[in-house]
Amino acid sequence: MDLLTHVTTLAQAFLAPSLVVMLLFGADAFVGSAASQALSEAIRDVAARPRDSRWHLALDDFLAEYFPPKGKPGKFLLSVFVLTSISLAFFLTIYTARTSGLFGQLLSQGFVLQFLGNGLVVTFAVNCIAYLTYRQLLSAFAADSLPRNLLWIAADFCAKAILFIILTAIVYVVFAATTNAFRGSVSSALGAVPITIREALFFRNLTSVYIYSLLLSSFPIFVAFIVKLLVLSPAFARVAQRALYFLPIAEKPIRAAALIFAFFAALFCLILSALVSPLVK
Repeated sequence: MDLLTHVTTLAQAFLAPSLVVMLLFGADAFVGSAASQALSEAIRDVAARPRDSRWHLALDDFLAEYFPPKGKPGKFLLSVFVLTSISLAFFLTIYTARTSGLFGQLLSQGFVLQFLGNGLVVTFAVNCIAYLTYRQLLSAFAADSLPRNLLWIAADFCAKAILFIILTAIVYVVFAATTNAFRGSVSSALGAVPITIREALFFRNLTSVYIYSLLLSSFPIFVAFIVKLLVLSPAFARVAQRALYFLPIAEKPIRAAALIFAFFAALFCLILSALVSPLVK
């Protein structure tokens, strides 16, 4: 890729994550001082004592209770479905507010079919894989090897991005074969996949709702990644503790959480953009 393409790819990767940060920039004012203080204490406690923090243990208990790696498949599927639905609703609200005339189409048959048959199916499937495999990824992290652990995260994101692209392509082909979408042409359906995903990174179509809801619903996993890195890398933990003195954690903990989300979202979007850009004709 030439320099201009690299710059465009980076812009795509950071655009919507930055939008989320801006949306949540003043969200701390709505949760109240008590909630903000509790969140602030949780962040500081995890950074100072990542292995023994009660908040770390609470996160482990939460993930083990609702996203068990083995057994209770019904409870697992329901938990992933609820988390996926909430995330989709959140970003659909944002997208609807930004898109003129969309509100009146939300209950139309075409929109419901696309939103459920494409968005819900794809994001739910990828989320199931994410929550089934995150423990294996955490177990692959190595002590005192931050670059290697970050590469593991990048590799996992690559796998999830490829899965998202493949599932989207399958859904488009099914739509072309059953509903005469894309004029009934399989080749047109496949050709639309990279174009649609690339435009979605600019928050220009409904697929953007699916991509960013997928990331939002994975936020507990992102937090688990950060905590694991803090546990395994004392140097990273020291840097994190120092950074807390320069970030408005005490007053704006939700803003700090949004920054964590933006980091992982930008990484995923950068990978996704790099994968689809060469396929755009």
